Amino acid sequence: MQPNARQAMHSRLQWSTIPRSWQMFYPSIFTLLFLGGMFGINSSANAHTMLRSYADLKIKADGISATLDIHPGDFDETLRSRFDQDRSGAITYDELISQKKNLSALSISGFRLFRGDERCEAELKRTKTSPAAQSLRMYLWFPCSDGDRIRVEMPLLQRMSKKHTHFLTVNDGETFVAATLNQEKPFWETPGAAASLQQAWHFFILGLEHILIGYDHLLFLFALLVVCIKLKSLVLIVTAFTIAHSLTLALAYFKIVELPAAIVESAIALSIVFVAIENCVVQQPKKRWLMTFLLGLIHGLGFAGVLRELAVPTSNRIISLLTFNLGVEVGQVLLVAAFFPLLFFLSNSLLHKQSSNAQKNTSTGKELGLRLLPIVALTTALYFVNPGTALAVGALAPLMLLLHRWLGFRVGLQIGSSLLIASIGLFWFIERAILT
Repeated sequence: MQPNARQAMHSRLQWSTIPRSWQMFYPSIFTLLFLGGMFGINSSANAHTMLRSYADLKIKADGISATLDIHPGDFDETLRSRFDQDRSGAITYDELISQKKNLSALSISGFRLFRGDERCEAELKRTKTSPAAQSLRMYLWFPCSDGDRIRVEMPLLQRMSKKHTHFLTVNDGETFVAATLNQEKPFWETPGAAASLQQAWHFFILGLEHILIGYDHLLFLFALLVVCIKLKSLVLIVTAFTIAHSLTLALAYFKIVELPAAIVESAIALSIVFVAIENCVVQQPKKRWLMTFLLGLIHGLGFAGVLRELAVPTSNRIISLLTFNLGVEVGQVLLVAAFFPLLFFLSNSLLHKQSSNAQKNTSTGKELGLRLLPIVALTTALYFVNPGTALAVGALAPLMLLLHRWLGFRVGLQIGSSLLIASIGLFWFIERAILT
């Protein structure tokens, strides 16, 4: 017997000697390990960076009012050390409070506003800190009245993370423009005739980014997807979710329906737990599309929260809403297109069983490789949007294969991954409803 064959048989014999009752605990072990890793990554990310900041400008006859949000954790190491009093490598919320005056002065000096040919001097009206985001919000007034041309320069971006993005919105009461600034382009000025097209594109990118780094929405979609192995049910579920969240997104956007953000975010976490537990109890949930529609209404309110944070004005709001929602839909389609082929393949394959037919094994391996290509492509693209999201998505495929290989499709993949999702959703609920 060849050495490789002997080793493979030895590993199979070792696994077979493990009692079946013990094997059932493997999803729980994966749950604890994965949850601990996610908590560590999440805590580290929150302590150091958000990779985004915001500014909302409202142009008036006698001046310009501005709301500026800055996350000090995004400063480069040299600048951050000026405010890191305990030398922990991160700016804590207590340090944010104690250094609020200096942080405000630094942020304002790094945010320049011009109207016509005049440099506008900022007057700080008040500040507000966010313990959840560990960010500083400044309410500013620029008393300059001459000129229609507006220019914004943000040299502070040169002292922030290279992947940091600044979202800028400008409203003069009739037109509204959204733009993004970064180290390569740290400025914006009044656009020409292409303003509407630029606005549409920026809101599309904002919606796409939100779904791709919205871990709660992604986990909810994956929980729906893991028991959805038929194309017809997939189409019904995705359609129901799209209609539902689009409906409440529009209602919240136009302020017809409004709920506190804490309630919405906690309800989203509970929706993840509910779907994941149902996956464990019911092998083929009936009318899953109806439940998806009801829970999708909650997620739509969460999407609307992003637009509220930007203080989007009422002008040109239709194009902002439509393109933002389109970006969300494209993100959903990318996730489904990446993972559904693999799930469909695993549900109909015998990968967890050994086959003596070498040719059949080779064919199965090639087919599996083809099913993994969309996930590899999505992970690569996500890396340029958010490395943390790319890492999470890239880790899902091998985790799915391990659970499927060891415990089969139903127990290992559907129940095992659902236990992971339920645990993370429960953690988020406790964090949002109790700890925050």
